Amino acid sequence: MAELILDFYKNSEAFGLSEEESAVAAYIYKNSPNEDYNELIKNDKFYFIKYTFSDFRQSILRWYPFKKDSSVLEIGAEYGAITGALCDSCAEVFAQEDSAYKARCICDRYSSRQNLTVYAGKLEDIQFNKKFDYIICFRKLEETESPVEYLNFLKGLLSADGILLICVENQYGVQYLAGKKETYSGIPFDSIAGYGNRKSYRGYNRAALERIIKNSALGEGAWKFYYPFPDYIAPRAIFTDEGQPEANMRERLCILRDDVSSYIANDENIFMDAIDNKVFSFLSNYFFVELAQNQSGLSNIKYMTLSAGYRERKHSFAVMIRRDDVVQKKCLFSEAEAYAQYLCSIAEKLSLRGISVLPMKYKEGSIYMDFVKAQTVQLYIRQLVMEHAEKEKILDIFDRIWEDILKSSDKSNVCAVDTAGLDVGVILKNAFIEMVTINSFWMDGKIVYFDQEYVRENYPAKYVLFRSINMVFGDIPQIESIVKREEVLNRFEISDRLWKLFLTYENELSEKENPWHRYFYTQQLELKTVLKNRKKLLEESENGR
Repeated sequence: MAELILDFYKNSEAFGLSEEESAVAAYIYKNSPNEDYNELIKNDKFYFIKYTFSDFRQSILRWYPFKKDSSVLEIGAEYGAITGALCDSCAEVFAQEDSAYKARCICDRYSSRQNLTVYAGKLEDIQFNKKFDYIICFRKLEETESPVEYLNFLKGLLSADGILLICVENQYGVQYLAGKKETYSGIPFDSIAGYGNRKSYRGYNRAALERIIKNSALGEGAWKFYYPFPDYIAPRAIFTDEGQPEANMRERLCILRDDVSSYIANDENIFMDAIDNKVFSFLSNYFFVELAQNQSGLSNIKYMTLSAGYRERKHSFAVMIRRDDVVQKKCLFSEAEAYAQYLCSIAEKLSLRGISVLPMKYKEGSIYMDFVKAQTVQLYIRQLVMEHAEKEKILDIFDRIWEDILKSSDKSNVCAVDTAGLDVGVILKNAFIEMVTINSFWMDGKIVYFDQEYVRENYPAKYVLFRSINMVFGDIPQIESIVKREEVLNRFEISDRLWKLFLTYENELSEKENPWHRYFYTQQLELKTVLKNRKKLLEESENGR
């Protein structure tokens, strides 16, 4: 079981706990030894509870290629949001936490772990009597007045070929440009204004952080910057200087917001403009930095997408694009391994039916595919629209997808869903509902499908086609100048009533496959909120004259 070390703890915690913090211990007591809290907390009203227990917190590290026989030190482990991920990845995990209360909570939360030791006490007071292969230091560099000396201290705790992983807040992050209250002072735009020359409890811009690294003992080695999108708390993707985001990232913008009372701009719009203007790395909310002794110690990942917390554990993956032009789809939890093997079998089945599918191979918790330097069909349609192509070219694409859908499965005489008395047409025994424009490439004039995760038994074939039509006309409204949606629907005999029925199917799918959809939807930053905050700011400015 997890071991708690109090030998180096010198403080007495005479402070009151917030309602949220008190709830943490209650959840742990109720759920332990089960470590999956997603179902338990999905209706909890507190941001802090989701911040502490949600699977999406683990995404920032579950993809990382830790060596299985390694040791890792986690600095400032809080309530153990990412500690479990480290226990799954490394042979020995040592978690340090200033607070004895939090340290006890970590031990109780991971009570069944045999490879976890939790230390309560200040980092500088603890004698570990060993060096570590990895050190995780998130949001701690900001708190010190001497960041160079702090990095020097951490280097002294690393083994000869040890790696340090740090996460640092960007003072010019999108969240602060939009008006979010600064983490430490609680003052909007405090970071943009330079923190009032504050030397500690402050973030850094990218150039400043890189200077700190260069001036430290770690500057003799190698480092790599990663940019969690939209942040490190609930990342949907992680980019690097080698792999930057493209314009179609809005669908991955699920931002976990706590307090929007000071926002005077929409952070999602700023993100999209930053990507469009190629300044995403400068405005990234956080910098995740990997520091190694040499270049060979750095990962070969260019960018990735992540789904932990946004989907069930058995469907949670990191899809990583590597430098060697290999796509690695890594299971983020052991529960996903059986599903990954199932996905490979789907690709084989479709191929046998004459459908062009990207080949997939499963090995040791990951699916491997060749990286394809081609546009998705969705992006190809966007290109045709921008080029004002003839509508026949676009209609031909929908025709091809429809032909593939019909060819993908045997027909069925029963329908698994309510048809509301409508004629839904052909029913497929196995409907591969991701045979859509965003899950296919346009390669040498052919459609090649990939990532066919979802299969529905005894489903209408037209629903599968509906999904592509809905995606294209929703994402590319300019297409209406070339071909009307009604014309496409009439071509495939999808009536208005049938369209509305399929929308209900789509909403049900989203609700089932994305357990956090409803919560993130309630966190959307509405225009009326932004306008209200602007008005308040102007009134305060005028009154202060």
